[in-house]
Order: sequence, then C-alpha cells, then structure tokens
Amino acid sequence: MSVAILAQAPPLEFPLFYNSFAMILRTLAALFSAAICLADAARIVFEKAALDSTADAEAIAENSSGGVSNIAELPIASQPTTMSELENQVRALMKSSLARNPELLPLVNSIRDILENQMKPKVFDVKNNQQREVNELFKTFGRCSGDLKNNVAAATEFQTRFGPLSQQHQSCRRSQSSSATTAEACTASQSAADSDATSKCKIVTDMDSSGKVLLSGSCTVSVGTESYGDMANRCRDQFGGFATIYFQKKKECDDATVVLKRKKEECATAQKILTDRLAECDTLQGQMDSVSCSHVTGMAEACRSLDSCYDQGKANYDAAVTAAKTEEASLKTQLTAILRLQCTLEVFTNQGAEREATLARCTTQDFTSELGKLSMIYAPVPAKDACLVITDGAGSTAYTQAQYSNLAPNANAKACTASCCQAAIPKGREVATFKVARSCSLKIWEGPTRTGRSASFSLGDINFAEFIKEVPNDTVSSLEVRGSPDCRATLYQHANFLGWAATFPPGFYDSQDINQRGGVVDAASSAKVFYA
Repeated sequence: MSVAILAQAPPLEFPLFYNSFAMILRTLAALFSAAICLADAARIVFEKAALDSTADAEAIAENSSGGVSNIAELPIASQPTTMSELENQVRALMKSSLARNPELLPLVNSIRDILENQMKPKVFDVKNNQQREVNELFKTFGRCSGDLKNNVAAATEFQTRFGPLSQQHQSCRRSQSSSATTAEACTASQSAADSDATSKCKIVTDMDSSGKVLLSGSCTVSVGTESYGDMANRCRDQFGGFATIYFQKKKECDDATVVLKRKKEECATAQKILTDRLAECDTLQGQMDSVSCSHVTGMAEACRSLDSCYDQGKANYDAAVTAAKTEEASLKTQLTAILRLQCTLEVFTNQGAEREATLARCTTQDFTSELGKLSMIYAPVPAKDACLVITDGAGSTAYTQAQYSNLAPNANAKACTASCCQAAIPKGREVATFKVARSCSLKIWEGPTRTGRSASFSLGDINFAEFIKEVPNDTVSSLEVRGSPDCRATLYQHANFLGWAATFPPGFYDSQDINQRGGVVDAASSAKVFYA
C-alpha cells in the first residue's frame, strides 16, 4: 500500500487525543521495521494536533530500524479508517512472532511511559478545566443572591426614613388644620367688624353730607314773627342736639374702625401662621412622597437586577453543563482507548499462552473505576430568590388612603408630585401601569389659603349662576384641584367662559399662584372641570 493512497483516507473517529495514539502506533510500526504504511496512515489521519512528545516518538522510530524476521507476517494489507481497525491491526502485530523479540521491551516501556505520564494527564487536565469552568459559572447564583441582599438593604433604608416622615406630616397637617380654623374664625370676625364699622361710619358720612344742608337752611330764615334772638336760641338748641348725636355717632365709627384695624392685624398674623404651616407641611409631604418613591423604585430595581443576573447566569450555566457533558463523554471514550492500549502493551511482559489471555482480557476489561474519575459534578440550578415588589407606595390607592384620607378637610394634602406618582407602579417581575382611580373636582375659597366661604364643583361646566351660589362673584382668592394626575380645572374671567382663562392641574393654589398661572385674584365668574 502506497503513502499516496493513505493520504486520501478519511479521518479516524475521536480525533482529539487519537493523534497521540497514532504517534504511538507509528512508533510500534517503526519498532517492527515493517509497518511504514500503518505509521504514515496514523500520521496523516491525525496531523491536526501534534503530540507534545513527537520528538521522543520520532527518536524511538529512528532507533528501531531493524529486527524484522518476516515482513510478510505484518497485517497491513488494508488501510484503517476507524480506531477499532487501527487497534485490531496493532493487536495483530502483538500476536505476530515479531512481538517476541526481548530487545524491544525497553522501547515498549518508553511508549507505556508516554501513555501514562503524558497522554492520561492531558485527559484529566481537560476534565479539571471543564469542571472549574462549570463551578465558576455556578457561583453566579450566589453573586445574584448577594447583590439582591445589598440592593434590598439599600432600598429598605428609604422605608426606615419613611415612618418618621409620615408621623411628622400627620402632626403638621393637624397643626395646619388648627391654624386654618383660627384663620377662618378670624376672617369671619373681621368680616363682621368690617360690616359694623362700615354701617356706623356711613351714618357719620350721611350726617356730614345731609346735616349741613338741613341746618344751614333752617337757621337762615326766621319762622313767622320770630325775632332774631328767638331764631338764634332755636338754632342753638337745634345745633346742640345735632352735635350731641353727631359726635356720639362719630365716636362709634372711630371705635369700630379701631376694632377693625386690630382685627385685620390679628387676621394677618393668623394668615401668616397658616401660610407658613402650609409650606412646612407641603415640604414634609414632598419629602415623605419622595422617600416612598425611592423605596418603590429601589425594590423594583433590585428585582429587575435579580432577574437579569439570574436569567443570564442560568443560560450560561446550562450551556456550560451541556458542553461539559459532551466533553465528559468524549474524554471517557479517549481514556478507554488509552487504557486498552496500555493493557495491550502488557503482551510484551507475557510468555506463550499468557499473551492470548492478555489480549482477550484487554478486549473485555471493565474500566468503570478509572472512567469514574472523569465524571464531573453538576450542581442543580437553585431556585430564583423571592423578591418583594412594593405596590402600596406613593401614587397608589393604598398609599393615598393611608396617608391622605384621614386629614382634616381644611388641611388636605397637596397633589403628589414625586416621580412614582406620575409614572407606573411595578407589579410582579414586570413594570405594569398602576394609577389611582380617576377622579376630578374643584374647590374655591373666598379668602386666601382656604379661608372664607367656599364652594365645591365636580366634572363639568360651571357657569355664572352656579359659580356664585356659595361664593360671591369676583371673590375667588384660593382654590384646590383634587383628583388623578390628568384632572384639570380652568377659571374664566367672565360668565359663559369668556375673558382670561387660567388652567390648574391637581394641587392647592393661593392668591399668588393664581396670578402666576395667568389668572386674576377676585376676578373669576365661571369655570370648567375636566380630564386633560
């Protein structure tokens, strides 16, 4: 058989380590000085990966050029295409008379050393590297759990801060309610004092305008035969009585004016206290809502991070396990071939019939114990850690009920402006839209900061007649829009929704706020309440 024909042969099965076997077979062929075709076949078939001990094998082959007594005995008439055929030809060589040459034993021992100390360690090196890779990927699950623990701890810090803020907010709103009650009572008292002063001073004003005419007319003309002296006495009496009444009424006007001035100062102080308290409570609420949102988003992010870490880790681990199992089967096949080859080489240490027995034993020998050393450990994939998603944070119905519903009507919470009140609330392991039930209403007050007479309106158009039922025309000084984030209310300057228009989203608006949004305090006559 020519080398050219062998070069066209298909590759042998299991090529990863059988190139090393080919080198061994080539050396054996060289030992018998007649298996050149067999050696060339092995070299060509396994040329993809060279054995580290190539130089040693070549040296063995170069130093074993003689000693063949009967070249016709070598079974190399056919070209091997599988490992089984290659092994069968080696076994046939072992059965030939050539194998009985004792001078070949040192060379055979060299080959056995290559098998034991070079080829087998390589098999186990591959196994160990594969096992380390699988083990390292399994550690991902532990890292995912550790990251979740840290992220949850960070989010829980916001929950710890929330409790005190909630208590402070509730206490502040109670104080605001008390201040509002005081301011409302003061406003009512001021209104009464204003009416009293106006009434009393109007009398004086009327006397100033009409009394002069009356007196001047009656005291410039004598009555009948009245003498000048009689007229002077009469006018003196008339002026004196009028003066007494006038100065009495003037004193009543002055006293009422002083009372009104003091009441205005008192109400201004009460109003400032209320305004300051409202700002303080709104600030506390903003902090409370923001902290709640941070807790919600922190926990949601912790769960999303866990999902990403675990899912990617599981995909990588599963792929590595699949590859490792395939590699494990291949390594066991290759180790089996090495062990059988080692067993076959024992023929050189046997005599006579023992050779046949050894060859027979090598064919059926059980290598389970040795192969078991290549079995890898595949830890089962742990279950994904439970991750709590917060659904009662700021913006949710539960949160609104718990934090806002028990507040006094004159100390309502402002509209939540924190991030999660305007966005979605996550549920489960996905972000799902969660909004407060839709509602929309408008409340107006005659005085600033929820003081004076008030009126409430629901969805719809509120024209002049309805608008002034409870609050007089052109007297709106503060207002509040309540409801879901898409609720809106628009004030109009005139009836029939004409004149300037100012639109307000949910929240409380004092006199300055109304002006800043394009409206005019004490100048509204109609309104609309609607969803944007």
